[in-house]
Amino acid sequence: MDKWPFKGTAALIKFALYTGLRRGELFKLTRDDVDFERSMITLRDPKGGKTQTLPIRREALDALKSLEVNSSFVFPGKDGRQKKEFYRPWERIRQAAKLPGSFRFHGLIPSCDQASRIVILSAAKNLDSSLRFAPFRMTNSKLPL
Repeated sequence: MDKWPFKGTAALIKFALYTGLRRGELFKLTRDDVDFERSMITLRDPKGGKTQTLPIRREALDALKSLEVNSSFVFPGKDGRQKKEFYRPWERIRQAAKLPGSFRFHGLIPSCDQASRIVILSAAKNLDSSLRFAPFRMTNSKLPL
């Protein structure tokens, strides 16, 4: 991604890989939601519904440092507004990386690094959804209590 000509697109992919955030969470992320000093981000109205402040890796923050600040959104869309879609840039990256046509952007979530998976597990709404992203596989997710 370091050689990708579109720095904003490259930063979004790197940030997604380091954090495991969903596309909608990335699109809603504002500059005020990123705390570089404490290495934290705030997810407002995520899929689980509750606003959360989560730790993120320094590498994820480094991916943001190359971005121009021309909007309140970290990854702005047209005219600095909230990004609405990412299909075309994602398709170009997917093809350049020789990923199969069936590989979706959402597929980056289980690809994120081990430390980020812990954050995803702690932020997930329930055990069943957490186990999809766990760095291990269980043969039976129905745990006896």
